[in-house]
Amino acid sequence: IEIYDQEEKPIIAPIGGGSMSMIAKAFGFTKAPHKNLQTVIKLSRQKHQPISHKQVLQIQYEQKTLFGFFFSMGVITDFLKFYENSNKGVWTAIRMIITCILGTIVPPLRIHHFSQAKITYDEKEFTRQTLAGIIVSNIKELVLIFRPLAGFLYPDQFLFGIFALNAREVLFHLYSYIRGLAVKKHHKQRKVFNGNASHVEIETDEDFTIDGDVFETKGKTTFRISVGPSIPMLNLDLLKRNI
Repeated sequence: IEIYDQEEKPIIAPIGGGSMSMIAKAFGFTKAPHKNLQTVIKLSRQKHQPISHKQVLQIQYEQKTLFGFFFSMGVITDFLKFYENSNKGVWTAIRMIITCILGTIVPPLRIHHFSQAKITYDEKEFTRQTLAGIIVSNIKELVLIFRPLAGFLYPDQFLFGIFALNAREVLFHLYSYIRGLAVKKHHKQRKVFNGNASHVEIETDEDFTIDGDVFETKGKTTFRISVGPSIPMLNLDLLKRNI
């Protein structure tokens, strides 16, 4: 984005190869990276390619500007910290997710902490400041089968979730929260916001993650998240629909 500025951006093909490859999966790249690369080479020789224009997140803080598809604080950031220091793999991730769930009722198993943050979204202030997690994303499925964000992806908006729940509430509605289904009771009690937004401001000293990379803050920091520029992405899901 910085290099091309106002010029036409090159087409991006997210072939995967990371621990979970959630961004690659969001664009239909579900095979091994070398197989995905073969598909990209094959498509590059064709006149018409399955391209979608995807708006990225723009994250501004401490006079820096970063771009990505997924931003989080709280339980997902803690999960990634522990995962990166373990023997990586799908089954390791599943075991850690189970540990996260059990840790909500058995404190010695807990690998996450409750975050402290002041949040404003689209000029509305969230009433609670002790949170299990904050998620901002423009892709639906985040980790393995987890789709914790309710709502639809609209132009100039992103999916946004704030979760301020205790152990019993998380477990009682676990299926709804991992499949991105809204729980009206918690919405009314202002323990959850789960839907769409176009601007978010977060004041906190918590560590955070962008697209799976974990960053540390240096004291109280204000994050301003908005919709960034549009990037042309090779989207295999479009190809499947045409078939």
